[in-house]
Amino acid sequence: MKPQYDNKILSSFLLYLDNKILSKGEAFSNHSSLFYPIESFYDGYYVYASPFKQLVYDSSVTGSNQISGVFVNGSFIKPGQGGLAAINPNQGAVYFNTDQASNTISGNYAVKDFNILITDENEEKLLFENKYFLRPKTSQNVTGISTESLTFPIIYIKINSAEHKPFALGGLDEASTNIRAIILADSAFLLDAACSIMRDCKDDRFTILENSSLPMNVFGYTGNFNYTGVNTNKIPLIWSVSVNKILPSRGDLKNLNANVLCAFADFEISDLKTHK
Repeated sequence: MKPQYDNKILSSFLLYLDNKILSKGEAFSNHSSLFYPIESFYDGYYVYASPFKQLVYDSSVTGSNQISGVFVNGSFIKPGQGGLAAINPNQGAVYFNTDQASNTISGNYAVKDFNILITDENEEKLLFENKYFLRPKTSQNVTGISTESLTFPIIYIKINSAEHKPFALGGLDEASTNIRAIILADSAFLLDAACSIMRDCKDDRFTILENSSLPMNVFGYTGNFNYTGVNTNKIPLIWSVSVNKILPSRGDLKNLNANVLCAFADFEISDLKTHK
């Protein structure tokens, strides 16, 4: 099925929010590390992972090292060279066509303070059922992070509700979309900073991007993504933002992992679109 309006606005909002947190909060740290072999879920490819995920791929984030390739035995290669098929910053992994065996794979990159993902899970499962692993604070791990591991701090986003109302003759509608961000942090400082940035998103506008402008495909990063370069036709308006912290002392939240601090941020987004 072709992507529809809801798919486009959610993926575009993810890129907007990711850029906002990375840029305004300087929410990243630069690292260098080895990449370690992990079990591959892609037939015909050999996967090597860093001790972190997610990695910054937006070149508009000042001061961050975007990963564009890796070093194999000290020689730098990009996708399409030396058997390197693709880079997946969201998984902190690189894919090779051939087994690198005893080769040493390393790289320089920036690690996000917050992972950010689209989810279709309900809040109860995200908060109570999923098992999270605290992302390492340094790059001294002796293995890479598995693609199946859920690491935090993390922000999940999902569409809670949407409504279209007639706005003008000719089939122009006012589209109202409510997007919820579920924030899981490992410190009060990090949670408060993320909540503050999200509240300041009120009255911002962003661009709904088409597939050709999106930075990811089935393997990961497509390369050369600059958010400020594609965020040009800014129409959707963030009409309101409501942020609420989740208190473990509440009776229905006593089973919440005490090491995970949580908050919900609800964004009401207004847009004009034609219906066909």
